[in-house]
Order: sequence, then structure tokens, then C-alpha cells
Amino acid sequence: MKKVLSLVILLGLLAPAILLRCESCVYIFLEEYGRVYNCNNEAVNGRPCPRNNNCYSMKMTYNKHAVDEKLAWQDPPLGRYTWIMQGCIYAKRNATEYICNKKVAQYQNSFRDTTQDYHCEVETCSGSDRCNRDITENFLSGVDTEN
Repeated sequence: MKKVLSLVILLGLLAPAILLRCESCVYIFLEEYGRVYNCNNEAVNGRPCPRNNNCYSMKMTYNKHAVDEKLAWQDPPLGRYTWIMQGCIYAKRNATEYICNKKVAQYQNSFRDTTQDYHCEVETCSGSDRCNRDITENFLSGVDTEN
């Protein structure tokens, strides 16, 4: 019984060390306004991801070219949008198909008549905690973050 209890305690202590932690945040930039949203350090320690997962960072851009009358005052301004999203993805999934293709389809379906010119890229990493931070920094280097 002592051996079983010791083994359970040891596994409980090792489990957090086995899990990969990934940055988990959303950044939104609008061409004329600069950064309009980020997670404001809501996930300062990253997100623990299950085993067999990788970290990812995705950058999606599109042009909002028309007003959506149905949204009225809630309709966001016209312009070029950049979204950067981070998180975990099951290692065996194709990140481009699973993340980019789904997000672009979601936005195109939701904003069919008001957006165009979608571009999406995603990169994954594993091996060290919060490794997607570097990917995100590379994505951010190509965005006017201050404006």
C-alpha cells in the first residue's frame, strides 16, 4: 500500500512537468488603429496542454470593405484586420487544415458580404514551454502594432 501511495504521489508531482505549456492569447490589429485587443496578460503562465499536443501561433488577415447594416452600431470599422491566435493543437492534426481553413471558413461564412482577401498562416512547435512565443513575435514584427 505504501508503494502504491508513493507512486501516486510521485506521478502527481511529475504530471505538471510532463505537460507542455503554450502561450494562449488573441491579438487583433486594425490597420488605422493599431492594436485593438489583446489578452492583457490573462494567461500569464501559458496554457497547460495535454500530452501529444504542440503549441501553435496563427496569423490571419482580411479586408473589411463594406458595412453590415444588420449589425448597426456594433459593426466594426472598415479596414485591414490582423488576428493572431495562440494555443494548443493535437500533434497529429494538420495545423493549416485544422486551424487556418476552419477559421477562414468561419469568418467568410459569418461576414460573407463585408470581408475579402483572406490570408492565413500557422506554425507549430514543441519541445519547450511557451515555444510559440517566438512564432508570435515573428508574426508581430510584420504588423503595425502602434499606429
